[in-house]
Amino acid sequence: MRPLSTNGGIRHSEERAIRLRFLTNEDEGIYQCFVANDVDSAQGSRVLMLKSVKPRFLETFREEIIYPSSDISLKCVAQGQPLPKVTWTLNKQVIPESRRIRQGDFVTEKDTVHSYVNITQAEIGDGGDFTCIAENDGGRVASTAPVKIHGPPTALPPRERTVLAGTSEHFKCPVAGYPLVNFSWKKGDDVLPSSSRHTLKDTGEFVLRAAHKSVDEGTYVCTAWGPNGHSADGVVNLRVAVAPEVDPLSFPGSLEEGRRTSLQCMVSAGDVPILIQWTKDGKPLNPTSLEIKVKSFNQYASTLFFEKLSQQHSGNYTCTASNPLATDSRTAELTVRVEPRWSVQPTDGAVVLGGQTLFDCQAEGYPQPVLRWKKSSEVKDKQTFTQVMSNAKQQVLENGSLVIVDVAPNDSGEYLCQAYNGVGPGLSKVVTLSVYVPPRFDDDFDIRMVIKGGTVTLVCQPQGDGPLTVTWVTKDQPITSSFPR
Repeated sequence: MRPLSTNGGIRHSEERAIRLRFLTNEDEGIYQCFVANDVDSAQGSRVLMLKSVKPRFLETFREEIIYPSSDISLKCVAQGQPLPKVTWTLNKQVIPESRRIRQGDFVTEKDTVHSYVNITQAEIGDGGDFTCIAENDGGRVASTAPVKIHGPPTALPPRERTVLAGTSEHFKCPVAGYPLVNFSWKKGDDVLPSSSRHTLKDTGEFVLRAAHKSVDEGTYVCTAWGPNGHSADGVVNLRVAVAPEVDPLSFPGSLEEGRRTSLQCMVSAGDVPILIQWTKDGKPLNPTSLEIKVKSFNQYASTLFFEKLSQQHSGNYTCTASNPLATDSRTAELTVRVEPRWSVQPTDGAVVLGGQTLFDCQAEGYPQPVLRWKKSSEVKDKQTFTQVMSNAKQQVLENGSLVIVDVAPNDSGEYLCQAYNGVGPGLSKVVTLSVYVPPRFDDDFDIRMVIKGGTVTLVCQPQGDGPLTVTWVTKDQPITSSFPR
């Protein structure tokens, strides 16, 4: 941690805030604010993270036409966040370093990089399309312009090109010199264009569309003529690479917990080397934690073996096959059906007349089990269970629990909770609800008139579930068998 000093990019806009301008990578980090008075002190912090910004060119170069032995100096200036990396190509090939060719760059403020290519004593073969490429995490930009060098047609070294089958590609005639007035292309004995997939431009550029390995792979020769009739032949060796192609994946239907299954990934097309990788739900597959075996019989096939399915195996499994030029993938969804299990098993209950009771009944599984409650009844001396329908007195909650309010004597009895999801026999549990009636008197107050010195019999007839204990009291004193009268 170091104190924050104000400079060209940092200003205290007010007592409790700072303003940062012209942000660079060095400005990322944790900023802390400290405050104190005579009693105590405190601190707060903020984290500054910079978003990637796609490069853009502040300066590029233009077409040049020069004579041999002249010097070439090309420059491009790019800006982005983070600082872009700048590279150069000539006719889509890396520019080789030599005593005559120098490349370099330097960085100025505001995440700006200045890059250049300098060529001294230029030769005819140094001409062509120069490209400046700037890229960072935010993206990539490129700028291209030709440098034409006066001279007769001069063959350049053979070009090795690789294109992906099914894609289109443009081929520059690998002959230097200026001016060049006429061009022709051949593949073997065939003069191009020889197909509707071929186009030959006036600039000598050959366009190949929907490349096919068996037809288009091979050696191409471009002949370029100068105005005096001199010509030169340039060679392009074309390789057509085939992208991996993964066959559709699928699991057998209706897979239940405990069963075995497998998933095979077959790469039916594609140039080697081929790398096969597995992911589950977008993350790298961990065979050990999932107890899955992965077997690769060759570089074209890989199989997942599930020896005992469980709910943790459910998800999306993706097989990705890649070679140096392309990638292909397929996904299959595995759904493991799991029979119901009790998460909360119902138990017997007891409640006082007029009270409220709750039976918990919850189950888990896949699909999510459906819970139903039934109440026992007797029909023609035979016990049956009738489904409980929700109403103002009794209600089946969303989690499967049963609530009964204002309990009456006829609410007592046996209740059945069932859990079913179409997997296995399902679950069922019978519980008993006991309803207790508290002691009460039908006549709780009675006045008897008797003659003084006479005899009277007082009767106490309580109602309620037994056993009942009866106690007599007079003048706040209990009456026992030893009472004198």
